[in-house]
Amino acid sequence: MAKNTGGKPLSAKGEMYREFFQPLVHTMTKTHGFPSSSTREGKNYRDFPTGHSRVVYGANFHGAGFYRGVCIAVCLYIENDKHLFDKLEERKKSIESRLGLGKLDWARLDGSDGGKHSKACRISALRDGTIEDASKNPEEIREWMIDRLVAFRRVFGPILDGLLR
Repeated sequence: MAKNTGGKPLSAKGEMYREFFQPLVHTMTKTHGFPSSSTREGKNYRDFPTGHSRVVYGANFHGAGFYRGVCIAVCLYIENDKHLFDKLEERKKSIESRLGLGKLDWARLDGSDGGKHSKACRISALRDGTIEDASKNPEEIREWMIDRLVAFRRVFGPILDGLLR
């Protein structure tokens, strides 16, 4: 049984995440040239650096507590920069058109306090599913994630470079 960084064995679900994400991380880094993910084993997500601090590409499995409920997502995660999110959202139509993935979920996550406690923003491609679904058909879901991660980097990468210079 694999162990997490604290030396404790992974839970059964943590082991499912590890088994799903290891080949995805390998493909993203070796085939597509993404920087390595520093996400710990057994987590329900993997983040890949964009080259800009506090902005990552993410591949995620979200549970019922997630803002949209149970789903699988690929996202651009922006930590603590509402201004960057707003600049990207100004280009929403163009970004969605260039990605060719349909409508994205644009979540500014302001919270009821005007954003003081909700500092993150996400721009996500979503689909229904769970890690249990991925365990039954891992290749199809992995390919879905890979296609979107590559598309996100192709479209968002140059835009981020221009906005964050």
